Amino acid sequence: MKLFKRQRREPTPKRLKASRRRRMRVESLENRRVLAANFVTVEIVGDTIELTGDSNANEIEIWQDSRRAFSPSESFTIKAKEGSETLFSFSGGIVGDTYQTPISGAIHNIRVNFGDSVTLSLMGNPAIPQGGADIVEFVGLDQSETEESFLDGQLQILTNGEAVVSLTDLEVDSLIVSHQDDDDIGTTALDNVVVQDDTVTVDGMRSFFSAHIESGGGGSDITIVDSNLKGGLSISNDGLFDFGAMVHTPNPTGAADIIKISNTDIGEHLVTTPQSVLEIYNGAGGSRTTLERDNATDPSRIRGNVAINNGDGFDEVNFSAINIYGGSSIENGAGDFLHGSSIMIHNDSIIGSDILGGGRLDVTNAAGDDRLTIEESRLPSGIVVNNGMDHDTNTIVIGKAGVGGETAARTVIGGNTLTGSAIQFSNGAGNERMSFINADLKGLVDIGLGDGDDIVNMTDVLVDGVLNIGNTVGIRPAMVDALFGGLGLASLADDANAGGGDDRVTLEDVMVTAGTFIGLGDDQDRVDLIDDIDFGPRASIDGGNDAGDTLDRSQLSSVMTNVDFNGFLNHIN
Repeated sequence: MKLFKRQRREPTPKRLKASRRRRMRVESLENRRVLAANFVTVEIVGDTIELTGDSNANEIEIWQDSRRAFSPSESFTIKAKEGSETLFSFSGGIVGDTYQTPISGAIHNIRVNFGDSVTLSLMGNPAIPQGGADIVEFVGLDQSETEESFLDGQLQILTNGEAVVSLTDLEVDSLIVSHQDDDDIGTTALDNVVVQDDTVTVDGMRSFFSAHIESGGGGSDITIVDSNLKGGLSISNDGLFDFGAMVHTPNPTGAADIIKISNTDIGEHLVTTPQSVLEIYNGAGGSRTTLERDNATDPSRIRGNVAINNGDGFDEVNFSAINIYGGSSIENGAGDFLHGSSIMIHNDSIIGSDILGGGRLDVTNAAGDDRLTIEESRLPSGIVVNNGMDHDTNTIVIGKAGVGGETAARTVIGGNTLTGSAIQFSNGAGNERMSFINADLKGLVDIGLGDGDDIVNMTDVLVDGVLNIGNTVGIRPAMVDALFGGLGLASLADDANAGGGDDRVTLEDVMVTAGTFIGLGDDQDRVDLIDDIDFGPRASIDGGNDAGDTLDRSQLSSVMTNVDFNGFLNHIN
């Protein structure tokens, strides 16, 4: 139960006595101000208040007030923002630039309708399509910066045009923000917002949570800071969801979407098998999605699974110091003529859990030059990357060695204690560049090489499991196939091709515990072994038996046993 204390009100000067013709709370209005005003119509049905805007720029501020001392959560003030031309009308009359809900009634839901040209208002009147640059702000109790406003029902805000929705110091049961324009950018900002409800609506493969933000396709700018979204968060920047008909309508147009979520908890209940709690769908036009924690005392915890689906364009995903208890799925559409996608996971981020089932990171990239960087972070349940066909990729998995007295911060992938871990990279016909430095890879490591000129570098790497590079279907033992089957994965590395292209694999200070199998296929390939190498109890390295295939062991300092080298016509010892 939330307790509210009465706020001490400072005495205010008495207003001039109103004439008999004036209503209560009616300001003196000049005719020219009325003619120039933007009108917001106020309707109240039951415990719900609806505000319907006109086709101009409506600018309002809402807060919970403490007039109802016995139940302050049910009383609200709505005021035109300072300097705006917004006025309110109620029951056919103008009530000025401020409206207060009657203390005789209890308000539990608020609906701001500044943009829906289809949905009927509560009184059955058709809403007016809005095209202005609206501003809707919800602030703390009695406009306080230290106490929250509280609404124990739903807050729904619909806008059109270049609208700005700003919610600060607010606790609400459920929240819907819908920017319905397919041309203009809608801006949404949440700061210290708590959404309590845990209701989930499912449409096909998509989930819509009690905190839902959407855009009709005109682009969006969403910032969420220091908040707690207990029932989950859904963001749909690729179309609108009709919660009445329970249907999502996609919009084929697209524009740039920017999402930044900082120091925010999403999801509340921790279960053995994590459920979906964050789903983000960005339309075409490029996007930038950031999940981060930027301070040491307020961890950002996402208690479940995350799905990010980006349309065509240059897409960026950045995880910084984030803790995701479940798994994550990132799907990027085709890139533009310069770029494909960029994914950055760094600053001690954790994706998945050591003790919960599931939790793997799955990445799927369409056409374009893609980059994936995992730096000083942990992915306990592994990673599966499918880079598609006919484009170049650059993958970097790197930790900090701890040289010169510095604390080591190795990147660790795999090691879940409940289920086996897969570290798998499926590459197409482009030129792949893959580097693993100061990293621990725990489980089945499967690196596919397509028909391009591919490069794999490993330096100071522990593979606590099996290392499989290239097409090894003819040289690996049955136990490796059993690992694929046990993890529910196909050997994507084989891809029904012989691994053409001039490939190069460089291994320096690499230790493998369960066996190493490398098959480089056709064309001129090269393997360099440097310093200390331990391939485990069994290893087979095959260059493909083509002219130019080279094995360089000239810088090897360890003695190798139980290794079969085949298909290399050139040996450098």
